[in-house]
Amino acid sequence: AGMSSSSALAAEAAPPSALRWAVLPWSFFIGENVLLSHNRASIIALCGGDEQSYHALYNALSTAACASLGFGYFFRVAGAPPLRHVSVAAVGGSFVLQAVGLAGLFQALPRVQLPLASEPAHGERAEPAAASEAGAAARQWVIRCPMDFKGESASPAVTSPDGLHGLHRVSRHPMLWSLAAVGLGGALAVPSAPQAVWLLGPAAMALLGGAHIDYRHRRGEGGTLSAE
Repeated sequence: AGMSSSSALAAEAAPPSALRWAVLPWSFFIGENVLLSHNRASIIALCGGDEQSYHALYNALSTAACASLGFGYFFRVAGAPPLRHVSVAAVGGSFVLQAVGLAGLFQALPRVQLPLASEPAHGERAEPAAASEAGAAARQWVIRCPMDFKGESASPAVTSPDGLHGLHRVSRHPMLWSLAAVGLGGALAVPSAPQAVWLLGPAAMALLGGAHIDYRHRRGEGGTLSAE
């Protein structure tokens, strides 16, 4: 009886630790992103106006946050008790949410392009008519990234008059919400309660991080946001 009671006490002590690893790394990740971006100008001033030092600090803290997220999930949270029953309806909802999220993520993947291309000599992408007038003499061969991260945004055929393209016609933060949908779908399907809490992290990042990005853009910091 003594052995069984001590085992029960150990099992009860495990979930709080797992729950901390489910919550604290996401709090660190969201907090450092929001605080460093919100106080960007002040931090750069403290670094003597050296923007490179600011980026080094930002990258170091983001790397530490991501490492804590990975360690917490794989070594402390995944499969941790308490366990719960997962219904068929929850599995169905998980499938729908993850399908939507993955579709959004695939929309954001960059297109593949040839690493060697001919572009205008001044380095800017010219209109087709202007390029034909300039002729071959005004062009040069350039080496470019095989992944076209501009993608559809550089193609007027798939960009609306207001400059929006792809999932940006639906959301200002399509990547954040696509990851949130994948996480929410996973949270519905996993039997581990701490693991489900961890998988809610991307949704929290989409809500808080997206709101902060909009706040900064309304103030003209790092981008612009219209009244609409």
